Amino acid sequence: MVNVDFHSVGFGFDSTSNDFKVVRLLNVHFRSATNLLHISQEAEVYSVSSGSWRQLDPQVARVPYGIHTQSRVTMYLDGNFFWCATPLPLDNNEDEKIVRFDFAREVFKSTSFPDACVIGDYSSWKTTLTALNGSIAMLVYPFGKEVEMLCFDIWVLFEFGVRESWTKLIRIGPSLDLERPLGFWGYGKMFMESKEGQLVLYDPSTNTGKIFPFDGLKGSLQVALYTEFWEKNEDDGEDHEEVNQ
Repeated sequence: MVNVDFHSVGFGFDSTSNDFKVVRLLNVHFRSATNLLHISQEAEVYSVSSGSWRQLDPQVARVPYGIHTQSRVTMYLDGNFFWCATPLPLDNNEDEKIVRFDFAREVFKSTSFPDACVIGDYSSWKTTLTALNGSIAMLVYPFGKEVEMLCFDIWVLFEFGVRESWTKLIRIGPSLDLERPLGFWGYGKMFMESKEGQLVLYDPSTNTGKIFPFDGLKGSLQVALYTEFWEKNEDDGEDHEEVNQ
């Protein structure tokens, strides 16, 4: 018996075809002749220009990973969508990965987490994917009841697929009032979530922050990249500004 469920989606722009696309990942559950449960993933792509879905060739766009769907571990950058992922099957002892989908080539590629990206002796830690100066950045921080003061490391990946190109830039903290990092803004500042669930624009150089009066559930804040683009209107030949969020 085979069961299929939709697991995760990513949205992005294909600059080669001038088309916006959505990639959708499907979990396929089936049992073998020996009644062992197997999980694989398939991928489909939706083209905005054609208005239709199509399944990707599994030999070309193989997805042997359990994709994490939380917003803090997904991001879009320069025609690629990224997820944190756990290799499948779960008992193969491989490390966690970052998986990239290239909207132009419609293929997946993975890279490993940096070596020793843990903080102290904490038993549990989390990551946030974001962008820094055009490169993938990973914010690593401990969590749990034993964490009294937040500190986190900033790692940057300079070449996708090359584990040795990970570089730890800096460790920030400890801080009594901050709960988790969300992403970068401007020159040297970061968006953070406070322990009260407030959005904070934090300046590590001065250890000060500005609180924004946004209402929401604690743990629900996220930061998304914003891009403006220009689209030519064929009717009048003029460029009109469109906004992509």
